Amino acid sequence: MTDEERARAISEWKALNRACDKWLQDYQRYARQYNWAALARMNKQVPDIDRRNELERRLFPELPP
Repeated sequence: MTDEERARAISEWKALNRACDKWLQDYQRYARQYNWAALARMNKQVPDIDRRNELERRLFPELPP
């Protein structure tokens, strides 16, 4: 992996991490409010967690799976 590819992958991984964190925070907030309509909408907008995990494995092989 070249430095440019690695920088691009790290940037994508960071963006996906932020999206996953925000999604989880919002999901927990709506769950505490018993806002079923919002939770149903959120279930259709789940970030690409598999892609984030794949990038993490490629970028940081020293981390446990």
